[in-house]
Amino acid sequence: MYARDTAMAVGIFINWVANWLVAFTFPHLLEYTQPFTFLVFVSTTAFFLYFTIRFVPETKGLTVTEVAREFDHIPLNIC
Repeated sequence: MYARDTAMAVGIFINWVANWLVAFTFPHLLEYTQPFTFLVFVSTTAFFLYFTIRFVPETKGLTVTEVAREFDHIPLNIC
């Protein structure tokens, strides 16, 4: 269960930071890039979609222990 708890904590933290970044940068982007404000967010979303498809392994149907075991074999410096 340690892997699940850690993954949840990291995911929640990243979600909060991402929400803060959007809320903080949106007024400034709106001021400087009037009609193209959402293109910045669309391009960021497209990049992270590509990253997820390319680098994040499929874990559907695996137990938490199997997922933890799979990630134990992946070095953290692959990106």
